[in-house]
Amino acid sequence: ILRNVTRAGIDSVMQPQPARRAAWAALADEIDPQRLEGIAHDLRLEQVLDAAQALMQGSWRGRGVVAIG
Repeated sequence: ILRNVTRAGIDSVMQPQPARRAAWAALADEIDPQRLEGIAHDLRLEQVLDAAQALMQGSWRGRGVVAIG
């Protein structure tokens, strides 16, 4: 459930496979993997509430990936 969250992006599902592959290849050339590591945060399920609080306070940025199990 997402509330008060803007999900902005490109819907590529309806594009032909060759166009999708070309787009992903172009992104792979442009994006530095080390910069991605700096914005992604691995969280345990018990850390989610603290991360959500930090996000609402504006002190947390990036992408949170929650490990379940």
